[in-house]
Amino acid sequence: MPKGMPHFALVRGSGHVRSDNPPVVTPRCNFAPPCGTSATGEGLDQRTKLSFFAAFCDLHRPYASKNKHDPARRPRPQRARHEETLTTMPTERPKPGEYNPYYDKYISLILGNDIVGTLSSQLPKTIALLSSLSEQDGELRYAPGKWSLKEALGHVIDTERIMTYRALCIARGDRTPMPGFEQNEYAREGPHSSVRLTDLVEELKNVRAATLAFFRNLRDGDWKRQGVANNDSITVRALAYIIAGHELHHRNIFEERYLGRQVRAEIA
Repeated sequence: MPKGMPHFALVRGSGHVRSDNPPVVTPRCNFAPPCGTSATGEGLDQRTKLSFFAAFCDLHRPYASKNKHDPARRPRPQRARHEETLTTMPTERPKPGEYNPYYDKYISLILGNDIVGTLSSQLPKTIALLSSLSEQDGELRYAPGKWSLKEALGHVIDTERIMTYRALCIARGDRTPMPGFEQNEYAREGPHSSVRLTDLVEELKNVRAATLAFFRNLRDGDWKRQGVANNDSITVRALAYIIAGHELHHRNIFEERYLGRQVRAEIA
């Protein structure tokens, strides 16, 4: 018997284990040595002896698990403990010098400092407006040669994708200058005029969800990083405000010009 192993003996023919070490655990045994044989299996043929020792090992299992060398008792590897880096929302609005003054018309529409909250809360109003329209409304143009409502919505979607990509590159420390984009060419080459309005509305929702997921995970220093896009210096937080202001700007245009509603231009 292995040294240090609690003493026990097979009760011949009973199928039980008697242990001298309390508390008593009595596992079931499916094998008892035949009469005339010892607990060590002496006097058995090879095949019977193997069966005997297999049962003997099963009996040891409740006790062997206490052995520090038993794989079942090995301590689980500890996961590396890393300090959690909490994401931080920007507490300051973009300042002059962080963006081209052209974008003031968008940034000025957004009030307060909670830009992520604004991106989340203002979209449902745009979705509600667009979802109330018919497919025929998607073909509306407020003047000859102007984009249809669907093309204008496609422009909003394209612009959000591009601005978020710019923010991604800058937040990741990519110093490569990024090109501008010609919005009229994008509208002309895009598929938006042949896409159902309901599908474009769903696409806008999906794009915004991706935008929010990106901005929510930025750290404090990421928001302040600065890069170059369209030959102008711009920060990550300025791009976030531009995305929100651009959406709101076009929602006001949808209501006033495309739908002819007399509404006061909303400021978020």
